[in-house]
Amino acid sequence: IRINNSDTLNFILDTGVSVTLITDPKIAYKLGLVPVRNIKIAGAGGEGDVTASVTLGATVRMGNIRADNQALLVLSEDVLSLSDYIGTPIHGIFGYDLFSRFVVNIDFKTKLVTFSLPERHRYSQRREGLRLPITIEDTKPYLNAMAIEDNEQSVPIKVIVDTGAGHALSLDLGSHEQIHLPDKVVRSQLGRGLSGVITGKLGRLERLKIGDFVLNNVVTSYPDSSSFKLGGLRSRGRQGNVGCELLRRFKVTFNYRDGYMALK
Repeated sequence: IRINNSDTLNFILDTGVSVTLITDPKIAYKLGLVPVRNIKIAGAGGEGDVTASVTLGATVRMGNIRADNQALLVLSEDVLSLSDYIGTPIHGIFGYDLFSRFVVNIDFKTKLVTFSLPERHRYSQRREGLRLPITIEDTKPYLNAMAIEDNEQSVPIKVIVDTGAGHALSLDLGSHEQIHLPDKVVRSQLGRGLSGVITGKLGRLERLKIGDFVLNNVVTSYPDSSSFKLGGLRSRGRQGNVGCELLRRFKVTFNYRDGYMALK
C-alpha cells in the first residue's frame, strides 16, 4: 500500500470497518495529510468513543489499483496497538470502501489477496467453492447460513463476517434464548477494539454448521455486554460474528455487489 508518495505501508483488510482508517497518527503527519474536522467514532470495548480526524484528497495505490481524492480517517492516537499485537508494523485498516468496489479473494494458505472488478467477475464453484448468500447492512456483511448444533437441535444464527477479528466465533449472550454459556468456560481478555479492552469468557461450542461445512469443538468468545454497544446490532437480529481464526481454514471470496461470499 502506498499513500501519496509514501514508502510501502501495511494495512489490514477488515470487513467489520466502515471507512479507511490510518491507525498510526505519526504516519499521517509524515504523509502531509491535513485534517479538515474531528469526529467521534465508536467500536468494541468498554472505554467510550475515540477521536479521529477527517482528511481529504489522498491518493492510494495498491498494486495496479489507484484511487484519487480519497477521504481517510486518522485516529488521534494508536489505541489499537496493532503493530504490537501482530508483531509487524501496521499503519491502517481497509474496510467497506475496498470490499464494495471489488470482488476480494483471500487465500490464507498462500497469503495472497486477489481483487477483480465485479462487472467482469463470474462465479465459479470449482474456483471459489461453496456460495453462501450475504446481506450488506450498515456497510457490514451479514451471514445467515450458519447454525449452532447441540443435542440434535439446530439453532440458526445471523452473524457479521469480520475479517479483522482474531477469534473464531463470538456469540452475544442474550441475543437468542438458546445461546448460553458452555459448562466449562474461562474468564479472559478477548481482545481490543476501538473503544478499549474487550472482556468476557471463552468456551467450546460442540458443533457449528456453515452451509455444508460442519466444525466441531469451536473455541467461542462470549463478550461482556459492557464491551459492546449492542443495541443497534441486536435490532438487526444479530447473534455474533465470525472471525479470522475460523475463516483462515478456507479460501474466502467476498462479492458485495452480487450478495455472496464463498468458502473453499
